[in-house]
Amino acid sequence: ADRCRTLGELIRAADAEELSLPAGLDVAQTSRSFALAARRLEGAGVAASAPAYGFWVPGRVEVAGKHTDYAGGRSLLCAVTRGFYAVSAERDDALFRVHVSFGLSGAQADATLQLHPEPAPSGEAEASGAAVQEWIKYPAA
Repeated sequence: ADRCRTLGELIRAADAEELSLPAGLDVAQTSRSFALAARRLEGAGVAASAPAYGFWVPGRVEVAGKHTDYAGGRSLLCAVTRGFYAVSAERDDALFRVHVSFGLSGAQADATLQLHPEPAPSGEAEASGAAVQEWIKYPAA
């Protein structure tokens, strides 16, 4: 993750290609993608003074062990230079908004999720049975 900056500083750093990026990435393309993501937040009404983070998430190639890692098994995989970029900014409400830009097609999409500040009561989680317990492992992987 790029260090915490304001959204405006993140845009300026991306425009100037001064982001902290992993070796092997195309700096110009990666910087443009971060700037695009940050400008989507700005266009959605996030103030330039809001704290913001930039994230690069590499893709991965699974050589062996597909669908076993989140179930406690072993996998052999490697990171690749294709992946996705994310820019996040803090919010004062319980909404999680996602703004997506697809680089090759230029298409864009948006989604808003209502987050619940308190976890569901244990009775609700138990009502769905053992399947819930197994799927809890998935995001942890």
